[in-house]
Parts: sequence; C-alpha cells; structure tokens
Amino acid sequence: MATIPSGQKFHTIAADVDTMNRGSASANADRTIFTMADIAASVPASGLSGSGTAGQVSRFTASDTIADSLIGDDGTTVSLGTDVTIGDSIKFSEDSASKFGFFAGQDNFFIYNEGSLQFECNNSTTTLYHSGAYKFWTVSTGVKLNGTLTLSSLNTAPSSATDTGTLGEIRWAADYVYLCTATNIWVRAALATWV
Repeated sequence: MATIPSGQKFHTIAADVDTMNRGSASANADRTIFTMADIAASVPASGLSGSGTAGQVSRFTASDTIADSLIGDDGTTVSLGTDVTIGDSIKFSEDSASKFGFFAGQDNFFIYNEGSLQFECNNSTTTLYHSGAYKFWTVSTGVKLNGTLTLSSLNTAPSSATDTGTLGEIRWAADYVYLCTATNIWVRAALATWV
C-alpha cells in the first residue's frame, strides 16, 4: 500500500457540482482543499468511535500509541474500546503457532505457545496444560491434578494445635501432615517410612 506524502493535497467538490467541468473556473471556485494535517486534525481528541463491528474502527484514546502488539516491546500499552471482535485468534507475528483466541464454533478460549496448548477455558472447566498434556483443571466438585504434586520446599509446621490457621489450610512437614479444621484449630497425621 502506498503512503501518501504529507505534502500532498486533497480536493473535494460539492455533490451537485458537475465533475465534467472540473477544469472550469466555476468548478474550481467550488473546490475545497485539504492537507494531510487537516485530515489528522479531523480525528477527534476522544479518538474514533467503534467497538470492533463491521465497518468501524475500534476506539483508542488520544494518548495511546500502537506498538507491534497490544503491549509493545517498548512497554507501550494500547487501550481499546469496550469490545473488540476477532474472528478466531490473534497470532504472534514471529511464530504463527503461538496464539490466543477461540476455537471455531465453541466458547473455548485458548492459549498456544509454539504449537502446544497451554490454557483452555469454557463454561464448564478451566484447564492448564504442559506441552499439550492436561495437568490441572477445574470440575464441578473442585479441581483435578494429572501428575505429581511437588512442593518447592516443605511448609513450616504449626507451633501448636491452636496456632494461627485458616479452615482448610494444609501444611506438609517432615514428620507430619497438618490440617486446619477450624480457625486456629489444627490436627495432624504422622508420616512414617514404609519397609
């Protein structure tokens, strides 16, 4: 697409002017000349209206700049209008297999990284994946885990059965597993090495 030089001018004439006479003095008198600066000045300070619907441009605020994505490499952010409609997904320009969007015909939101599904969400579950294999997801009764649960380090054990705690809190220590059954009420189960 060609870029119009900023020094160029645009000429318009009223709808009822006979364009066949565009070279005549009368037609010239009816013309109005606009420059690129005039066009830029015509954009309202509040930005363009629109919400991603056909034939409209999504609204940006006057202070926004568009980098190479919604959050650019330079940290610049873009504030869009209330809604932006996309057909399927938004892809990373340097790796089309990295994208986020919606599965066609479904309400499933997804995130792919280098071709591997990493996240999926619909009206019944939210699922986290690792290299395309599901690992953690929600169900109507709680959550499920596919694989091992690994703590980065053991927890600090409660100092007593009435130590500060919240209902449902679990702590894993070297000799016991602790469960808070009510506010500041702990029970524990001993751990032993089997032979």
